[in-house]
Amino acid sequence: MYKFINEKMPIIFSDVDGTLYDHSKIPNQQTIEDIKFAKENNAHFNICTGNPYFERMRWLTKLIDVDYLISSSGAHIIDIKNDKTIYSKSIQKLIFNKILTIAKSEGIQLCFWDENNYFLLHNDSLWNDEILEYHFTNEATKKMFPQIYNNEDICPLKVEIYSKAYNDEKKVKKELNNLFSLFKDIDGIDITLTSINIEIQAKNVNKGKAIQWLLKNVYNNININQNDIMVIGDSNNDYSMIILSKYSYAMANASNLILTSASYFTSSVEQNGLGEAIIDYLYRFKNVVKKYLLH
Repeated sequence: MYKFINEKMPIIFSDVDGTLYDHSKIPNQQTIEDIKFAKENNAHFNICTGNPYFERMRWLTKLIDVDYLISSSGAHIIDIKNDKTIYSKSIQKLIFNKILTIAKSEGIQLCFWDENNYFLLHNDSLWNDEILEYHFTNEATKKMFPQIYNNEDICPLKVEIYSKAYNDEKKVKKELNNLFSLFKDIDGIDITLTSINIEIQAKNVNKGKAIQWLLKNVYNNININQNDIMVIGDSNNDYSMIILSKYSYAMANASNLILTSASYFTSSVEQNGLGEAIIDYLYRFKNVVKKYLLH
């Protein structure tokens, strides 16, 4: 009844927090089923996250059949099938020291890591439990693995900055805006203001650039271009990938920047917005139709 529009491979790039799962950090079962349906129809499913490739992301890539993981907001790309780093770019030590100097003078919390180490600047921040919950699954790991920074030699893949305010959305937003003005003029960084923190990577490192690197260096042997891929997200750190393709989707729970930048819109994360967007993309791109669409 239905014929493929083309013979191209569908390639999906999805954010995690607020897109693949909600605050429970467990994907909706229907979302998992819709990703599986895409894979059964020869799609590649890739994750683009600000999270590091540590315990939680390793768990997630075992739960879901992921091809490539873009972690640390584009600074680290992993071939999941072979559990191998294929790209990484760190913040230079001199630049990191400038970030540290400002953070220490303001008395704020930093979270940062490389491929093997994970640090918090302070051990008494109100944000600590929430930060660690995003990155780790096991309580024992949360106690044993993260280190309190003591001038160790590190060139981090990513730095996350948190305000002194906590559990007060207006105060957090105000403090982050003020902090953003202190860090934004540092040379050699890519900086993004989100709803809960400030993210810093090396210059020209972001989710969009990482996707372009994959298209150039991994997907270069297939007949596909930037406008053929699907991208979906909800946060400001997804903007660099949302603007890449005509198949860009904003979650209903997305920030205003993403809502006004995406080509298409889907339901919220709690309502399987990712799964619905995947089914829509497969239909628009390949004319693939799921038998039981109205789930």
